[in-house]
Amino acid sequence: MRCRDTLFLVGLIIILLPPFMNHAITPTAGAGSSSLRIVRITPEGVDVPPGRQIVFQFDRPVVPVGRMQRSDSEIPISISPKLDCQWRWINTSALTCQLNEKSALSPATRYDLVVKADIRTQDGTALSHPVRHSFTTERPIVKYAQFKTWKSPGTPFIRVNFNQPVFQDSVAQHLYMRLADANDQSVLLNVIPDPDLRDTPLILPVPGEKYSLITKAGRSLIREKAAGEDGQPGRETEARKVWLISPQNELPLNVKVDLIV
Repeated sequence: MRCRDTLFLVGLIIILLPPFMNHAITPTAGAGSSSLRIVRITPEGVDVPPGRQIVFQFDRPVVPVGRMQRSDSEIPISISPKLDCQWRWINTSALTCQLNEKSALSPATRYDLVVKADIRTQDGTALSHPVRHSFTTERPIVKYAQFKTWKSPGTPFIRVNFNQPVFQDSVAQHLYMRLADANDQSVLLNVIPDPDLRDTPLILPVPGEKYSLITKAGRSLIREKAAGEDGQPGRETEARKVWLISPQNELPLNVKVDLIV
């Protein structure tokens, strides 16, 4: 009985030993001299919400646990338009550009990022090449339109609501009415502020621009700080979330009219 037990035990060791040895020599992902990689940068794509954070996720730990806050000079990343980033490692492999409320991402803006190959792990492993990334924040769209009043049977006043402030001249250029029964004739529009909206605006600086964005509850005002070409103070123009539009000429009756953006 003892001899049989001994043989069984030896056989069991021989069966189990090879898998154990194979597992021990299998390299782990990202180990050795392979280059550092960025596996994800968020946000990404187009029409992303203009938030207050950009995250760079690496494929392995880059910094030790400890001092997670970093200055601009320690981070080889460029962002255009420039952002007032507060750099912080949220863990050893994820770096964030944190933005405060006043320096949040601007809407309708394309951001281009370059992560230089200078960034390195503790053992000196670096990116094999610079990494480029871009994303575009939410662009203007018409959320809804509704009739406010009628000046005459062929002159409606329509309140148009946008998802973000838009300039008056931009609305006039890109919105029009089309008469479906008149060879798709286009009708130009008058664009005016809604006199029923009287909100006091708040000032928000626009990064990289020579004006301040003043916005609250649907109203925004753009004030240019730079002087005009003639040396006079810069012009003042408005951007709002809500505009009133009406046809420049009275519409014919009993005709289907489309509002086109």
